[in-house]
Amino acid sequence: MVGGRRLSGDEFRQLVFGNTLDRRLPNGSRLTMHVAADGSQRLRLVGVDGQAATDRGRLVLQGDEVCSSWERIQEGRPTCFAWFRLGESLVAIDVSGTISPTRFELLPGNPERI
Repeated sequence: MVGGRRLSGDEFRQLVFGNTLDRRLPNGSRLTMHVAADGSQRLRLVGVDGQAATDRGRLVLQGDEVCSSWERIQEGRPTCFAWFRLGESLVAIDVSGTISPTRFELLPGNPERI
């Protein structure tokens, strides 16, 4: 990734575990994921109409890849990502190449109480 620096699994754990990843989608929706210190995660997607969807799952580090699985999304099948630091943002790149790179802002703690 141009201008970005790939994070090691340990760097990702130190930065993200216990904090929240926040993404504003182009259509105005907001995706927020809180990653607990134990790797469990909760997701909330709030649409432009105010409707919300939630899911819960787990993050597992496999070397420098971060594999995410959810109860509902993809029927629990994991997706693995390489994570990059780009300025103040974090960018997830699906190692299989099926999902477009996704940029998140990192919020300390769980400010949205997900």
